[in-house]
Amino acid sequence: MICLYHNDPDGKCAGAIVNRRYAVDNPRFIAVDYGKEPPMDLALEGEAVFVAVKLVSDCDCCIFSDERSRPFVCGLQLYDHGPKAEIWKELLDSSTTIPRLVQEGQTCLKFVERFGMDYGNKYGFETNFEGYRCFAQGLKWFGSRIDDYDICLFYAFLGDKWTVALLSNNPNIDVSAIAKKYGGGGHKGAAGFECDELPFVK
Repeated sequence: MICLYHNDPDGKCAGAIVNRRYAVDNPRFIAVDYGKEPPMDLALEGEAVFVAVKLVSDCDCCIFSDERSRPFVCGLQLYDHGPKAEIWKELLDSSTTIPRLVQEGQTCLKFVERFGMDYGNKYGFETNFEGYRCFAQGLKWFGSRIDDYDICLFYAFLGDKWTVALLSNNPNIDVSAIAKKYGGGGHKGAAGFECDELPFVK
């Protein structure tokens, strides 16, 4: 058994849980840093398992090296996808489910693109944050606007504090480094933090 885990405290914690449950199988643990692709030469059992894991990882780390990763994850989220969900049995036993989820996800992404752009036109605003040209709105769907700015900022009030997400497609910007300055963290292309007051204004 091979266990890939993010090389941070919560990733190591998840690895520890796997080790506790499957210690008798002597699993092999491999740390994966945020923003980096997992090792592609691993001898995982079954191509379908490899493809599903690769697509989820590619999207989660905001690498997007495979054009299927975003629509696949979007399509996956149309269904119950908890650890015991039926969809995983399909994905781990056969690769035929993957094209269907990609196709369904592509339709969803078209809606997300249009809705996000319309929402931003009504309620979003340009701002400068940490020296970068940014676009901020109270919705995480930025559509193609994410390519027009250094960083896109999503914000929401939780009743007693704010949560902020930073998204960027610019390969020269590491939003996780910015998030860490505010007590948060994440990936190079997607990160976040919580705060008492928003650190940017219209």
